[in-house]
Amino acid sequence: MNQFMTPEMQQWLRRPNISAILMTELDFASGMLRLHSAVGDALYQGIVYKGTGVLGKVGMVKQSGQVQPYRLRLTLSGIPQELASIALTEHYQNRQGSLYLAALDNFCQIVARDTLFSGRMDVMNIRLGNPSTIQLDL
Repeated sequence: MNQFMTPEMQQWLRRPNISAILMTELDFASGMLRLHSAVGDALYQGIVYKGTGVLGKVGMVKQSGQVQPYRLRLTLSGIPQELASIALTEHYQNRQGSLYLAALDNFCQIVARDTLFSGRMDVMNIRLGNPSTIQLDL
């Protein structure tokens, strides 16, 4: 059995015209940030997730049967310096963050979703420049 995906997700991904994407939800004090790894907007349960395309990167997700903390690093690059500056003042530590694997159809609608990682936001490294880069550890 594949512990990476549920049987339902495996069935969805075997269908024609279905793509696998990664999605994230980050609960910032100013509001929820919802992103996905494809391009454009994607819809899931009436909520829009913004596409990051090649600007987003996700570190390795680790699993084990042991109870111990793991770190997952999310990176967003190519953003304007003024948006990165806003991140410097944002309250985020110890707030919820999640990473999902999703099946996306031809109409940019998410038809299935599995949780890959769920945790608390910890450290955010911001490199200001033109463009800027943000790394966030969950």
